[in-house]
Amino acid sequence: MNRTLLIIICVAAWALSCAQNPAMPGARPFRMGFTPWPYEFTAVAVERTYSFIAAHGDIISHHLDNGVPWDEMLTNGAFPAPVEKEIADRLSRKRSGQKIFLSLNPLELDRRNLAGYWNTATQMPLAGLWKSRSFSDSNVITAYINYCRKMIDRFQPDYMAYTIEANVGFSNTNDALFTNYLVLASNVYTTLKSAYPALPVMLTIVAADFNDGFEELKPLDEKLLQFSDFVAVSTYPYFDPDNAPQIADTARIKSGWLKEIAALAPAKPFAIAETGFIAETYDSLGLMIPANSKWQADYINLLYRELTDLNAVFAVWFVPQDYDKGSKQLASMGIPAYDYWRDTGLLDGTGTARPSLTVWDEWYRLPKSR
Repeated sequence: MNRTLLIIICVAAWALSCAQNPAMPGARPFRMGFTPWPYEFTAVAVERTYSFIAAHGDIISHHLDNGVPWDEMLTNGAFPAPVEKEIADRLSRKRSGQKIFLSLNPLELDRRNLAGYWNTATQMPLAGLWKSRSFSDSNVITAYINYCRKMIDRFQPDYMAYTIEANVGFSNTNDALFTNYLVLASNVYTTLKSAYPALPVMLTIVAADFNDGFEELKPLDEKLLQFSDFVAVSTYPYFDPDNAPQIADTARIKSGWLKEIAALAPAKPFAIAETGFIAETYDSLGLMIPANSKWQADYINLLYRELTDLNAVFAVWFVPQDYDKGSKQLASMGIPAYDYWRDTGLLDGTGTARPSLTVWDEWYRLPKSR
């Protein structure tokens, strides 16, 4: 091989490497953090999870998809003792300088019906008149506004979502449940903005779900974003309803998948309310999604480069560590384990760091640009 040809090959290889691994930006505009979802439901696991969040993040997401203490909130009374304990436990672990993103939900886990009752357990079946009340019922609106205000006063959040994944459960903009939900959203948003004018108040939307992609959800999104200060997105792009068969490879993620959502309300700040990417193949319930730890690490780079372009405010990775042990605990109690998200941790089920944590920390060490 002559010298000139060797030089050409080396330069081409270097250029290809740079194209595949572009230089890190000099700063990140967004905060990075997690929810305190533990890998196991023990006191030790909870403490370790909070410690991990403090070491690797500057925002914590308190994602309370637990239902609502409807009876108590209708009269603006005190929280039930179990709810009060949950709040106190979370607040006792706040770290200095850590921003808080508080997410509440008037929707049930199906994202279509009224949330269950939160007292001695989460999402308990509704009783009495609550079973027949709609989102637009004045009692529901009053109780939910009281709940939101009490939670804001307790958590003192920097960002607040009053609905989680508001676009998932409704079939279209003519869905009667959606029409009723918009009445609730309008009242809650307007009241909270009046009471807390400096607090960013929002609802969150999914980028895609198991059935619908961006285009199908767009009409719902356009209606919903009227009642949101941010475009706050939930995205788990290892599943794409428009791109079968499913493979958790970042090369298959639609280019600009977040930019097209941000463009729905370009004047509003953008944030990732929750995200994750599996590092192990998912094979359950008739669905198989090949995955590996390299693709997960690649996803973090892809995500954060797009968020840098969007000048995003924050990004929340939902699961710090795989919850293999927690999944078994839930299954033993007959509780759905939601294993679809189980292997999205930056630590695997044994607590061993994945390559994604190295990539995460490279971004986390960047100075904040705002």
